[in-house]
Amino acid sequence: MKRSGILSALIFGILAVSLPPLNFVNEAAADELKMATFFTDLALVPVYVADKLGFYGGMKIVPVKMSAGQVSSAMENGSVDIHSFATPGVTAAEAGLDVKMIMALVENFTASLVCLPDVKNLADLAGKKVAVHAVNFQPHRLMEYALSKAGVDPKSVEFRGLGNSANRLAALKSGDVSCAVLYPPYDEYAKRLGYKVLLTGYNLPRQPDQAFWVKGADLQNAARRAQFRVLVSGTLKAIGWLNDSKNKAEAIPLIIEAMGLEKMADGLLADLEKLGQKPGMSVKNLAADMAEEIYGQGRRMWSQTGRFTSDEARTLAELTLGKPFADPARLFDLSLLP
Repeated sequence: MKRSGILSALIFGILAVSLPPLNFVNEAAADELKMATFFTDLALVPVYVADKLGFYGGMKIVPVKMSAGQVSSAMENGSVDIHSFATPGVTAAEAGLDVKMIMALVENFTASLVCLPDVKNLADLAGKKVAVHAVNFQPHRLMEYALSKAGVDPKSVEFRGLGNSANRLAALKSGDVSCAVLYPPYDEYAKRLGYKVLLTGYNLPRQPDQAFWVKGADLQNAARRAQFRVLVSGTLKAIGWLNDSKNKAEAIPLIIEAMGLEKMADGLLADLEKLGQKPGMSVKNLAADMAEEIYGQGRRMWSQTGRFTSDEARTLAELTLGKPFADPARLFDLSLLP
């Protein structure tokens, strides 16, 4: 595996307003956990569902929008209590901060590498541009890994850090890049425009790509630990509920709401019409159709147990940092899991 240099310090602004809002709660509650987040992606759908269906009891999850570069400082100063993203978590641990994963939300990398139709395989990427969230962040490292495994020199590919999936999809549509790393639902949007999925998380090493990260000190606080236990048990209950096919009819509208799929479907219909295509669906029906595909993705990706191995934690750390990580056990504490 090819490993590149030290992670560059990149600070990104708040995500574009085109992303769906995270309306987990209407107002702050006395018993709450503040969660740093960007938008409701596939990994966070169970959190949304758990909150909506009351699986957290009286506790509320309050989303706090912020950029990846703000997460570590927000955790340290108490602005947020939890987050779910790999790069801020791993880099904080590498810097010596006491942070822990307490539960995996997914078992694989959830984004896909989506390309123009003329890109047939990874070898075709030599000399081409690929859009990622940020150069030297985890998705970029994973793409370098995949290229190296396929015998392609990652240096032959130009990676462009363009921020959120909405920006990366726009660059793909305009032809500014040949491929883009896209998270659901943007990968589903691109597929319906005729772009090709070249790589998914199943082509990459298994790892807790998104997990609940907390401060180690908070795990020693009885009140906070009790909240984390509720968070873990309620989220696992939501994942179990989502994976039960008899709940599918109820789950689809929740996914549409959580991910803002009606707005996205409206934009997709407009794009398809520009291409001369008429899918014969209303906005509502197209949103439901997209939600059904995402529901299938989630059932394959959501972690049923929240557990992962030390080797999988090491994989996450090394593919995030681009260098060896000697002590993966210090990255996690799974003692709250059943």
